Parts: sequence; structure tokens; C-alpha cells
Amino acid sequence: MKNKWLQIALSVLSLGLAVLLVVYLPEIVRALTGKPVSWSEIGALFATLGGGEIALMTALWLLSLLSYTFVLTSSLPGLNNLQGLALNAAGSAVSNLLPFGGAVGVALSFAMTKGWGGSRAGRSW
Repeated sequence: MKNKWLQIALSVLSLGLAVLLVVYLPEIVRALTGKPVSWSEIGALFATLGGGEIALMTALWLLSLLSYTFVLTSSLPGLNNLQGLALNAAGSAVSNLLPFGGAVGVALSFAMTKGWGGSRAGRSW
């Protein structure tokens, strides 16, 4: 029961840090660069991207996710490419979106592989 409350507390703390980061990101940028920035300026910059640029960035992002599935399928025998893609995408999303999300991404990856029949010993995932 103690572990459950610790997980809840850490989740609430992580969510709070994420909200603070989003709210104060312009201030953090100003403090680091000395240049004032606002969310409207950030939005305006993203609005200048054309459809081709967005498509290219999306294609490169998907290609990078797909290319790493070969590492995952080689290191976890029995894992197929679709599972590797799901594992990479989910772990990366959590790790990149949450403050201190790396640990959560590793835990999610571990839980996903365990759910697919993996083991801690590494003999068979």
C-alpha cells in the first residue's frame, strides 16, 4: 500500500512540474537567453511552417522511430517490428513529455515487454 501512495505522490509531483514548465516556459527562455518571448510568439513561429516542412519533420520522426525497432527486435528475441515500434513510441513519448520522464519511460517499456511475455532474467523476454 505504501508503494501505491508513493507512486501517486510522484505522479502528482510530475504533473505539477509539467504544468509549471508549460506555464513558465517563456520566463525560463527569457532568463536563459535574456530575450523576452511569449506563447503567442512561439505560436506565430510554428504558424510559419509550411505543409512540406511539417510533412518532412513527421517523416523523419517516424523513420527514426522505425529504425530503432531493429535494435529492439535484435536485443529482445521474439519481439516483432510492430511491438518494437509501439515500445519505442510509447517509451519515447513518456520520456520526452514528462519532467524526469526517463524513469517513467523505462518503467513503461519494462511493463510493456513483461506484458508481452518478457522476463527479468533476459532469457526470454
